[in-house]
Amino acid sequence: MDPSQFKAPRIAFSDIRNRADNFRNKYWGSKDVPVDILLIAEEKLNIEFVPIMNFKANNDIEALLFDHGTKLAIDEKEYMDDRFLNRVRFSVAHEIAHIVLHKDLYDSFSFNTVDEWMDTLEALPDDEYNWIEQQANEFAGRLLIPQNRLEQSLKAIQPQIKLYKSNFPESDPNQLKEYVSSNLCKTFGVSASVLAKRIDKENFVHYL
Repeated sequence: MDPSQFKAPRIAFSDIRNRADNFRNKYWGSKDVPVDILLIAEEKLNIEFVPIMNFKANNDIEALLFDHGTKLAIDEKEYMDDRFLNRVRFSVAHEIAHIVLHKDLYDSFSFNTVDEWMDTLEALPDDEYNWIEQQANEFAGRLLIPQNRLEQSLKAIQPQIKLYKSNFPESDPNQLKEYVSSNLCKTFGVSASVLAKRIDKENFVHYL
């Protein structure tokens, strides 16, 4: 396929969420959060991690699948430093989303190396590329933060929310969401910003 002619599939977000739930059920089952996406990638999907020095700085991306989805390039510094674990986890989930949602498209391109794939990415129309990135982000967020588990956590934290509102009556909704997300993100092994977006995406703002 000529990358300049690339057209992203229009997949309903409801369908993406169903696929994320099905993927988690298949590879993680009834186990609780956090979902060990690194273990799933390596042991269930047989993806080889390829840490590359300065990968993020040189390419302005977190991670990248190549060699027909069998290898995943990732910044070596972040991969080896536990301080970046949550970011790495989301990046891996995002790349797995491309396997689940966009495998046929990926297979239609001819590339085997990171450099070849970077050249392909640069040739894709920006708006079409943005579509598949949004879809992958939605899949990754739902995969790592199951809807029912998030709702349980929001219900459990209601006493803290009431106390926060009592202590800070003039705080705006975004400050409260930031507070809640900061408290819950460790449960799911994601960043506070990813958790906050999930609250919005799942329409759980009423719990705040």
